[in-house]
Amino acid sequence: MGFFGQSLRERWDNPTQRFIIVAGLVFVGILLFTRFFPTVESGLDCNGLSRPIITGNNQSILATRVDPSVLGVELIIPKTTLATNEPLIMEVRLVNTSLAPLTLFYDEPSIRFRYTGQEPGLVFAIQALNGRVAGEPFTVRPQVPQPQAFDRNLLRVLPPRGRCTVRVEIDPARLAASGVTGGEQYRIIAVYRNTARGQLPTSAPLTPTPIFRDQGVWIGEVRSNDVVITVNR
Repeated sequence: MGFFGQSLRERWDNPTQRFIIVAGLVFVGILLFTRFFPTVESGLDCNGLSRPIITGNNQSILATRVDPSVLGVELIIPKTTLATNEPLIMEVRLVNTSLAPLTLFYDEPSIRFRYTGQEPGLVFAIQALNGRVAGEPFTVRPQVPQPQAFDRNLLRVLPPRGRCTVRVEIDPARLAASGVTGGEQYRIIAVYRNTARGQLPTSAPLTPTPIFRDQGVWIGEVRSNDVVITVNR
């Protein structure tokens, strides 16, 4: 007798089928919660997301087949007109539009207020409306290298249809070092990028070969909407 031909009690008494039922109910609950309570979902702190198990045997097969564009980035700047002594406060939302969990590189100290096209993680492209490119120089904040193998503490799992928020504050000294000065307007775009899926450590002798060949970290580059800010003299 097939799954659908059994009574609910028969299916519940079978441990495997009971697990399928519970997993299905949890998944439907997540979708409904996200649909009807979007503001609660957007308030999750990205740093508080779970960390993955990176043994090479605990990844999502579905995640290996999704297009990088399933990850979206939204930039929100609550106050877009600043005095020269005010910090710039930004909220960046990472949005997973797919049905697969996404493993993301996340390291708050590595967030850079510049865009070089080389650094991983969350960065920002800043340009004055007159065309001048701004951004903090390497002498102020060194370049962030692209990891080839990721420490588990620098990875976060963004669940299916989930979203999380990063709050970034750029203080006045950091703005000045970036060339963001008074009397001008600037267009800011949040960029999230990563180019390495992560190398697995060498397997110990006499251990089974891992199912997956890498750590399964999301790779690609996605950009947010642009926001224009004004810095007064």
